[in-house]
Amino acid sequence: MHAAIDPVWSGTNAYRALILSDDLRRIAPDHKVYTRPTQYLGKNGYIIAYPVAHGKYINFVACISRHDLEYSLFDGPWFLPVDRVEFAGHFSGWESEVQQLISCVKQPFRWAIHTIKPLPSFVSGNVAVLGDAAHAMTPHQGSGAGQAIEVLLLSFADTQIDLLNVI
Repeated sequence: MHAAIDPVWSGTNAYRALILSDDLRRIAPDHKVYTRPTQYLGKNGYIIAYPVAHGKYINFVACISRHDLEYSLFDGPWFLPVDRVEFAGHFSGWESEVQQLISCVKQPFRWAIHTIKPLPSFVSGNVAVLGDAAHAMTPHQGSGAGQAIEVLLLSFADTQIDLLNVI
């Protein structure tokens, strides 16, 4: 069992930053990210952006994946401040909304996204491991908690347990 829980690199690096909404508003006053979470998808990469802190900032995450390196060992620190040029080139041909977001990134941090090989089971006796605790995985889409609730609801769909009172 121990070998199944040793972390391995997923082949994906996430570049995270908080963008000041005022900075983005100067170049893109009508950007859709001010009012709704937005995801941009493309070859070997994706970007997730959404407002936080009552709209003062935009949480920005740009992911670049090398699927040929999945389950390998990452060479370097798992978390590190980097320059924007490390990831910006990957998204150079993407739409103008993406370019606007990237141009406002001041201090990105690279996170080497790690995963584990699939476990043989997520249940032991009366205990079930759910959500991100059960499966460090990609693509994550930032939805681990929602996945845990879905799994929980589906797992107990045929029982007499009133989940609304349990949760």
